[in-house]
Parts: sequence; C-alpha cells; structure tokens
Amino acid sequence: MTVLTKTNSWNWDGEQVVVDGGKDALWGVVEQANGVWAILVDTPGGVLTAGQFAILADIMADGGAAVKFTRRQLPILLVPKEKVTGALEKLTAGGLRVASVHGSVRNIVACPGKGLCVHARQETLGLAKEINEAVYGAKLPWDFKIGLSGCPRNCSAALCQCIGLIGEPRGKFTIALGGKESGITPIHGVVLPVKVPREKVVPVIVRLLGLYSTLAAEFTATGELPEHPRLYHVIAKAGVERFITVVQEEVEA
Repeated sequence: MTVLTKTNSWNWDGEQVVVDGGKDALWGVVEQANGVWAILVDTPGGVLTAGQFAILADIMADGGAAVKFTRRQLPILLVPKEKVTGALEKLTAGGLRVASVHGSVRNIVACPGKGLCVHARQETLGLAKEINEAVYGAKLPWDFKIGLSGCPRNCSAALCQCIGLIGEPRGKFTIALGGKESGITPIHGVVLPVKVPREKVVPVIVRLLGLYSTLAAEFTATGELPEHPRLYHVIAKAGVERFITVVQEEVEA
C-alpha cells in the first residue's frame, strides 16, 4: 500500500509560513509583487457553500483588497500583511483550509459533472473532494495538477493535467498522464489503455503519486533530471509502461 508523505501541520508566524521551524513554500500564503498577501483557499472542484462565501466576504470587509478566482477554480484572498493572521483564523473557524502552491497537488479542477450537466457520464464534484482528502498536503517533487471531466467534451481540460480523468459509461474513467496546461507549449497527456472504475480512482491516484515521487527522486539523484521535475519529465525519461502497470495492478486488486 502506498503511503504519501504529508505536511498538514504548519503555522503563520506573522512573517511567513513555517513548517518544523523553517520557512516552507508548499502552502498558499504568498507575498505578491505589490506587498499584498495572497491566501489560496482549498476548494476542490470550485464549490463553495453560502456560509463559506460569507466567510470570504467577511474577510474582505475587514480590510481585504479583493478576491481573485483562478483557472484552478479556487479563490485567492488578497489582504494586507497585518490582516493575514485574522483571515487564517476565520478560514479555520469556518472549516476552510489553505491550498498548496508548490510541491504538492494543486486545487483539483472538475466540471459540474453528472447530475448537473446533461452531457456528463460521471459524477465529478464529490470525487474531487474524495481525491482531495486523500492527497491534501502530500509532499511531491513539484506542483501536481489533477482534472476531472464528466465526459469526453473535456470542459475542465483534463487532458492537459498531470493526471486527467474523463468520464465514460458504466462507471469508469479514462485516465491520461503527463499533460501540461501552462506555458507556450501545452501538452496532452498520454491516454492509458486501462479504464478505471469509480471506486478505484483514489487508490490509483495515490499509487501514481507514489511512483512519480520514487522515480523523480532516482532521476534527480543521478542528475538525469533537474530538481523539481514534473510528471511529464519523469514519463519522458522512464516511459509510460511502469505507470500503466501500477494502474492495472490497482484496478485488478
């Protein structure tokens, strides 16, 4: 069984995010170019309740500059440095968490999915939350993006994520690995020849993250890959076959 190393315990010391007594870049509390601080709020699938919206509004009313919603379906609170402590306390009290920014799984993107979209073949929003609970705070070689689309229309650009899942009939998902959406050279991930049942999605993702971390460590130690390789770098070096094997093993387990 793959066990991901996680860093869920951290604190804001008034100046920076601290983990184990040292500055940490994983968590999304980041100073901006103009001196305002950005707080990334963990919202898998981009879903917020009325109560959670009220919390964000309260933070903004208390001296916040603005809320920016991003391509990754998460709100970024822009607040003065002196308001960061209070904003974090309000988020925690309201059951909201800070999202990761580097070296972990970024906010999970999902289309509306079955039950909302007439075209969707599979439910996505609940699955995004399940995946998030399994991987939140996982320490990885670098930023990792996961996207869910309820059907092949691919509205959430799942093929351009590190792991993309696309809903198929009969409770299964197509899975693609090694996509990239940023930069001037986006990449479509490699579509694997294995369909993943809904109940196997989370364990498959955990296995894939474990293999990615292991191979990335091996290749960076030997100098074959630079520090902080993305999944597509690792696949280009190791080949996709080892990833296909772990997916097949988990699906058949």
